[in-house]
Amino acid sequence: MIEQPSLEGLRATAAALFAHAILDLFPKAKLIRLGVHPSGFYCDSDFPFPIDDQLLRALEERMRTLALEAKEVRTLEMTPANAAELFNHRQQHLLAKKLGQMKGPLVTMVEIAGLIFPLQEPCTSNTSFVRAIKLFDVKDVQVDCLPKKEKALRIIGAAYSTKEELKKFIANWRAAKKDDPLILGEKLDLFTSVDSLCFLLPHGVAIRDKLITWWKEESREVGYQAISSPLSFGEKEDTLPTSMLPAHALLFQSRPRSYQELPLRYAETNCLLSTEPNRHLHPFHLHSYTAVDTHTFLTEEQLQDEIETAVAFFTKLLTKMDLPFKTYLALPNKKRLKKNELWERGVSVFEDACRKAATVFQRDDRIAHRFFGPTLYFSFVDALGDEWPGPYLSLDLHHPLLLNLKYEDAKGLQKNPCLLASSAFGPIERLILLLIQHNKEKVYLRRCGDRKKKMVAPKEFVDTLLEEICSRNCNKEIH
Repeated sequence: MIEQPSLEGLRATAAALFAHAILDLFPKAKLIRLGVHPSGFYCDSDFPFPIDDQLLRALEERMRTLALEAKEVRTLEMTPANAAELFNHRQQHLLAKKLGQMKGPLVTMVEIAGLIFPLQEPCTSNTSFVRAIKLFDVKDVQVDCLPKKEKALRIIGAAYSTKEELKKFIANWRAAKKDDPLILGEKLDLFTSVDSLCFLLPHGVAIRDKLITWWKEESREVGYQAISSPLSFGEKEDTLPTSMLPAHALLFQSRPRSYQELPLRYAETNCLLSTEPNRHLHPFHLHSYTAVDTHTFLTEEQLQDEIETAVAFFTKLLTKMDLPFKTYLALPNKKRLKKNELWERGVSVFEDACRKAATVFQRDDRIAHRFFGPTLYFSFVDALGDEWPGPYLSLDLHHPLLLNLKYEDAKGLQKNPCLLASSAFGPIERLILLLIQHNKEKVYLRRCGDRKKKMVAPKEFVDTLLEEICSRNCNKEIH
């Protein structure tokens, strides 16, 4: 069977080729990390001299030469300690330091033509699949293995199997850069960046608060109860939680529960610690973010109706925001949980709910390890066609048992409730970015009557953006 490489596989292979090319041409360069970027691939390194266009072209040419040689791409695993020792021996001390800090038992490595690089993403079996390459962006980034005053050099590239796909990407990227939402957001005083961290300013906070208010008004119609929990549920007392589930489960367990109380829907807006892989690659460095975290405790008999209601509700919210998005049904991780009837039923119910809500979805088993059961998740699509994690709705088959959650059924028996976990918007800070990018032309037209006028006063932009969102098939005003 002929291999049909995925775009992610092409990007991962290109990242390894890029690291290979760097060390071929500049042996004194110190690699720090490499991998798949939302727009392609990247490599962070400590270069001994500045990078200019001529050096970028030389790197591209070396990558193309390596790709044409059709080198086999081998995957192997090492312990972090062995990997660190290997790279220390090769004088790649920064890479060794990063690997030595890893907590997992094994590190995935990729070998091309005798050189080994740490790379988590799956690659193609051969370098020849990478036929079109372009290094298109260079920036300084803060990394934890360098002193605070020093920054690493991040070079970002794109890789495709055809030149036509690459040309289309570059054209879209150049068009998107003309009105970069990060630049526009700073000009409009929505947010600012300090030491690679994002700070929302008053106008940005206004958009965030309006979105939360809108969510609260809409969610009351489907029975969500707004609560507020103390922020002391992180792994350590001085850290933020990654989810409000421990708090919501504690509240559920605070007294005996009856089947007559279910479904019980808790909703909370709070600041959470990011667990996203490669979060340093996102437009905001989302070490923490604001999210609407919801958990519904229910009986197995209520599962069908609840999932159908939730899917219709989420689809309605996304339609009103008018942001391009894709829908995926992530299948459970069969290595974590034993296959059971509820598992199979959950998948079937999600599929039926999507059909009833006229929601087109794709099955996806690539990120099953991030969830504890069948999950419907939505990815927002930006101007470059890249996807960003957004809302999700997950049937959690793990935590009701782990946390020993119980309710009393009609026969007086103690049972574990079903648990639906969801996030209404995903990270709200990122949603603001995407709303700016998607709506800026409409704002200019609504406010100025002219798409060519590229700036309005910050308060006018915020007010008009909110008007634009509220006007989409929405009978309610946001107050």
